[in-house]
Amino acid sequence: MLSVANRLGVRNLWRRRRRSVLTWLMIAAGTTLVVFTVGLSEGTYKQMIDLATRGSTGQFQLQAEGFLDKPSLFRNIAADDSLARALAARPEVKAITPRLETAGLLAAGVRSTGVMLVGVDPVREGEVTSLPGTVVEGAWLDPAAPGGDTPPLLLGRGLALRLGVALGDTLSFVSQAADGSIAAQLYLLTGLIATGAQEADASLAVARIGDLQELLVLPGRAHRLVGTLHRLGELDHLLATFDPGPGRRLLGWPTLLPDLHSSIQADRAGGRISLAILIAVALLGVGNTMLMSVFERTKEFGVMLALGTAPGRLVRAVLWEAFWLSLGGVLAGVLVGTVINLRVALPVGSEPIEFGGVALSVMHAANTVQGNVVYPLIIFGAGLVAGLLPALRAARLAPVEALSHH
Repeated sequence: MLSVANRLGVRNLWRRRRRSVLTWLMIAAGTTLVVFTVGLSEGTYKQMIDLATRGSTGQFQLQAEGFLDKPSLFRNIAADDSLARALAARPEVKAITPRLETAGLLAAGVRSTGVMLVGVDPVREGEVTSLPGTVVEGAWLDPAAPGGDTPPLLLGRGLALRLGVALGDTLSFVSQAADGSIAAQLYLLTGLIATGAQEADASLAVARIGDLQELLVLPGRAHRLVGTLHRLGELDHLLATFDPGPGRRLLGWPTLLPDLHSSIQADRAGGRISLAILIAVALLGVGNTMLMSVFERTKEFGVMLALGTAPGRLVRAVLWEAFWLSLGGVLAGVLVGTVINLRVALPVGSEPIEFGGVALSVMHAANTVQGNVVYPLIIFGAGLVAGLLPALRAARLAPVEALSHH
């Protein structure tokens, strides 16, 4: 059952229906804009993180100490030991895959160029990244194909154009092996890849990790264990609770992709300023409505005080009015904003935009706890705070002065 103060607050709302409806609409519009703005930003961030991590880096990596800052052939780890199996068995982890890398010279006929040759597990790589799906000509690496004298090799499309090679051509690769010898190998070009990253497509070569381990004299070794999670939000917990042991580091995507991470953080900081302005507008709307309501009912409040109504009851009545104004507007705004976020997909234009090194062609909004719960609660709380000053003014009225108010 509603209290007397609550009934007074509800009655006062309907006495000035037009003003109440306008205030509701203003709060609802502000809340909708906040929900949509946060949803579009967070949805875009999620897309960028997914594109970047699915493209190559994974959401986390296990590496040898110092490899991130100074990659070296000799800074390697076991590709499949008890620690790797323990990491793969963690409930947060969806899949992991090993990678081995080396720089060298790739040649075809009279043309040659420096490349980064990456050895991957042909089966497990697709569980972690989208690299197998980037093959545009030929086929992905066949794990069952015999190695022989010319094991299979994939090249970035830009790199293939530079070397002037086509599917079925033979290329020679020269680098240094871990034992100090010259690592030389002929490869058969079986596929071309197009990742969408111009730099990678112009310098990337991909082979089977087993073939590369044999070439570099690094049996059972890898430079990275690249992994993905069931939910990206579990990354911090994994990093905090998994002990990689001495000589190894477990790194999350913010460390692996510092440019993208810093771009997102800077954009979020700017977005908070805009959100603060929107919340301030909603606060002023409620405060103005409540102040006008108290001003117009000064004589009424004077009569109530003269008849013995406690000042505290007047405060509660005005606050209940602010409560229902804020609650109605916020709920309506959250509902509309949620529906918009579920349906919005905005093309960015004729050319993809680049943000933190990631190209994006369509922006999708997302409903998040922050945008759909936290910020609306802040707006609701701001509405109550905005109603507090008019409520205190009503409680401090002197009955004689209030009765003489015109």
